[in-house]
Formats: sequence, C-alpha cells, structure tokens
Amino acid sequence: KDKMLARSRRHYQKAVAAGKRSGKKYPEPTRPPAEACECCGRKDRGTLHLDHCHKTNKFRGWLCGNCNVGIGMLGDSAHGVSLAIEYLKRAEL
Repeated sequence: KDKMLARSRRHYQKAVAAGKRSGKKYPEPTRPPAEACECCGRKDRGTLHLDHCHKTNKFRGWLCGNCNVGIGMLGDSAHGVSLAIEYLKRAEL
C-alpha cells in the first residue's frame, strides 16, 4: 500500500507540474486509491478522482467521475445532498 500511495502522490505532482490541474493546489492523498468508488462502491466507472474539501483543501477520498461531479453540482456539501434526497422522496410515486 505504501508503494501505491507513493505512486499516487507522484501522479498528482506530475499532473500539477504539467499544468493539467490548472495550477490548483490539490491536497496530497493520505491513502492509496481505493479499488472502488468510496461513495457508490462501483468498480466499473473508470479512473477514480481525488476528492477534497474546497473550503479546507483536505483530502476526503477517492470517487468515480459521476459521484465527484454529482457531489460538486450539489454544492459540495451534506446540506445540498440532503436537499436532493428530500426532493427525491417527495417525488416518489
């Protein structure tokens, strides 16, 4: 696991250096990439993305692209996700 974590850190450092991360400072992951998305649990959704808190810039985990974008579009907060859950509950037929 230490080798995977070191490889992950090198990957993100290279991406930042190559300008692929728009100069943004991403946190260093504190654990190696998971085998599946840490949100939905699916393994077949492609490359996992480093998820981080936009306020504190702390690493949160590894997410598939769908979960990463979905959480971001809901305001990157538990409150936004809760509002979406409540909406879906009200709309159930």
